[in-house]
Amino acid sequence: MKVPREARRLSRQIFRACMVDGHLDEAGMRRVVRLLAEKKPRHYAFVLHRLRDLVEKEVDHRTFSVTSATPLPDSGVAIFHELEKRFGLPLTTRYRTNPELIGGVRIRVGSNVWDGSVRERILSLGKTV
Repeated sequence: MKVPREARRLSRQIFRACMVDGHLDEAGMRRVVRLLAEKKPRHYAFVLHRLRDLVEKEVDHRTFSVTSATPLPDSGVAIFHELEKRFGLPLTTRYRTNPELIGGVRIRVGSNVWDGSVRERILSLGKTV
């Protein structure tokens, strides 16, 4: 869907206005969305669609995910603490185990992935041969 330039600009301005101290103000965003839905200004559907995309990216960027092959003794708390030091406070943290990793840990913050699993190392060896 091609979003008009005016709608993209307005959605970015609204999104920035709803950021408080580097974090998304959920109540402010709700008020803006409600107002847009009520007033229905020009290209409001495009603005709402673009705002949803921006919010999804922000939430994804603020989600820390740790996957380990075996259960960690502290359920990844130490790793989450280090990630908080580097990236700030998360909106959500996710910890899970996946035996398919064989060994090691996979960490994901937004679109950044650090994969120290044995499975990934084996797969990378197969690609070089």
